[in-house]
Amino acid sequence: MWSLWNFSTLGIAIMKRIRNLYFHGDRTQKRVALTFDDGPAEETEELLKILKKEKVKATFFILGKRILEREKIIRRMIKDGHELGNHSYNHKRLWFKSLRTIGEDIQRCDGELWKKFKIKKSMHHHTLKCVV
Repeated sequence: MWSLWNFSTLGIAIMKRIRNLYFHGDRTQKRVALTFDDGPAEETEELLKILKKEKVKATFFILGKRILEREKIIRRMIKDGHELGNHSYNHKRLWFKSLRTIGEDIQRCDGELWKKFKIKKSMHHHTLKCVV
């Protein structure tokens, strides 16, 4: 069994290989990043209304397997100017999976986002930008 220290050390070592990874922003400015995982969920439409009313942007980490059933909500996220992130296709526990398996799951989600929304894939990180 891995200890938390070993997992954290391994995770940080892997993450340092990824470009454009930020552990924190400019510490002289008072800002917060709002992120939502495993979406879009049933509550996301109501959340989008609140964010729009308050003029707040967020990052939504999309599950590939939810893209087809929640396409309308994702289109609204894009229209409203939110950022989308890849949260894998299946959201299976990937801790002890091979890098190949992890990569395939992430690429599958990238592929679905590209097919449906023409969202550009990033080579070095999994934050996705909308093609305008």
